[in-house]
Amino acid sequence: MRKPAPEAFATLSRRLDVIPEWILLIDDREANVAAARTAGLQALRFSTPQLSTTDQLRRELRPW
Repeated sequence: MRKPAPEAFATLSRRLDVIPEWILLIDDREANVAAARTAGLQALRFSTPQLSTTDQLRRELRPW
């Protein structure tokens, strides 16, 4: 089972023994983000073309 299947995120949650609402998925594909949200996870689409610096990630995460 793989993303974007919502069951993959439910399995992850069970294996980590963490409620889905406490998990934040960061992904560049909208399908994965939507599936994670369907499974109850928080999800952020990281749309910056270059993921090369920590500063870029911090800017994307600032609203969180």
